[in-house]
Amino acid sequence: MSSPNVETTLIAPFAAPTALEELEQWLAMPVAAPKPPSLAPVGAAIEQHDLLMRVQDYLRYYGTETALQDVSMLDGFFAAIDCAPVPVPPAVWVCEIWGGKAHLPHWPSEYAGMIFAELILHFQYNVVQHLRTSAVFKPLFISHQVGTASFDVIDYWCEGFMRGARLGKRSTLSIPDIADYLEPIQRFAQGDGLLLALEMDEADYLDLQTTIGQNVRLIWEASRLLPDYGVDLPVPHEPEPPAKPHKPGRNDLCPCGSGRKYKKCCM
Repeated sequence: MSSPNVETTLIAPFAAPTALEELEQWLAMPVAAPKPPSLAPVGAAIEQHDLLMRVQDYLRYYGTETALQDVSMLDGFFAAIDCAPVPVPPAVWVCEIWGGKAHLPHWPSEYAGMIFAELILHFQYNVVQHLRTSAVFKPLFISHQVGTASFDVIDYWCEGFMRGARLGKRSTLSIPDIADYLEPIQRFAQGDGLLLALEMDEADYLDLQTTIGQNVRLIWEASRLLPDYGVDLPVPHEPEPPAKPHKPGRNDLCPCGSGRKYKKCCM
């Protein structure tokens, strides 16, 4: 998945002596206050670049630290959800976008919430279509400038994928034999992906981006090959203990059918 004006090339070598210092300076830079999202109608033919920018504005303006932080994380999130053996209900994944029910936005108007719903459904559709129909799946890694270096940051996407992979009664993580495919994604979803990237050779880092896209496609295919794909398996319940047989009282009729009281018959 790619977007206009989003650079996806690695320009400077990671082995530059000042790379770590430049990274620390970049992380310390003040972040501009987010602007309120546009409430312009979405339209069925919204351009990909406009869609990304508008969704990004919503995430930044209404999101807290628990929410998905940007469109790259959201791209990974929806890719993981589409890999699940059974559909994840929107009521579940909408809450997870914001970090749980307690962090759902308080929309200034019903219309603002409706605009977000339209945008997010467009976004999800694009991710799903790309994953299902493209010969090569390309995750949406966003390029960042760190001093003189510009490179794709993959840790946000990986973190979003792992958050989506845990959702649902039969989550993506329940698919058997995908540990090897998940390994690079899990490795860069731990919060120190930028530092891991700076320690890698440029060519290896580019290869890793390609590998992650290939692995996601393999996970998706593994899900579809499950014999019970699409079956929402019931949650097993422990059997109820058998009911205890009724014991007649002393003055009840005897269950043997004699017509006498139990205390004077079979007791």
